Amino acid sequence: MARSKNTSTPKPKVEKTRKVLAAETEEIVVKLGTNEAVKEQAGAVLKDILGGESQLQQEIDELKRLNQQIQEENETLRKNVQVAEDNVSRQLATAERDKREAERHRLHFEGRIQELEKTNALNAVNDKKFSITAVQPQAAIAENITIPKTTFKAENILERQKIAVEPATPKLPEMSVKNVSIQAVQVFQPVASPLPTLTLTAEKRFAVQTIFHLSGIGALALTGEQAPFRAACYIYNLTDGGVRLLYTSKGELTETKIEYTINEYIPSLGPGLYRLSTLLTISSARNLTAHYQGPIVHVS
Repeated sequence: MARSKNTSTPKPKVEKTRKVLAAETEEIVVKLGTNEAVKEQAGAVLKDILGGESQLQQEIDELKRLNQQIQEENETLRKNVQVAEDNVSRQLATAERDKREAERHRLHFEGRIQELEKTNALNAVNDKKFSITAVQPQAAIAENITIPKTTFKAENILERQKIAVEPATPKLPEMSVKNVSIQAVQVFQPVASPLPTLTLTAEKRFAVQTIFHLSGIGALALTGEQAPFRAACYIYNLTDGGVRLLYTSKGELTETKIEYTINEYIPSLGPGLYRLSTLLTISSARNLTAHYQGPIVHVS
């Protein structure tokens, strides 16, 4: 009986040892599992770091490309600015040359007008001489002219001479218009604008208004003749030196009216700098002329 008691005593210790071993084994397994997770997490972090470096390199390459593009654009801009400056210099030189050429045309045009005025004055003097010559035979007759066997009194000779001369010497009306002047030439855009302008928009319609005035003794008598007038407006391109007729306007003087306004509508002009020059002619017994320079308008 005593031997059987000794054989049953160690069983609780073995059971305890088994439980401890099982717990330790489980703890080791848990730790091993934790280490695997850490390794996986570290691998993911490393992968992210490597991916970030690749993206950073791509961004650096993109910045380099943009920097190169900016440098190329700056170089192109510098070249364009240089070309623009050269063009402006050439245009200024051309404009200066055209200005001198336009001034030469103006002086030539004014010289022609002065020649016309001298011709008109000479014609007026010739008309006056002709009217004086026509009555000279009356003043040259003596009081008495004696012909053999016949005596004529001066009165009879004058009467006969008067009959012979009067039909051949029609008298011109006395005219003494002191001044025919163009008061103003103005440009309007839009055409209904109440104020004139010196700056026009290219390829748009505009109006040119010319105002001229008769003055002096005989002006009203001239209007009574309803004499025809003609206004011609020339345009000088101060950029390329070209000259052309802008418009021609015709009309007649109206009795008792001494101030006239001409309105002309022009379809358009191209860009440039222009000067207008207007010549007015009134066709009467003595042709009358007036000239007006300007305005200078800029079309853009």
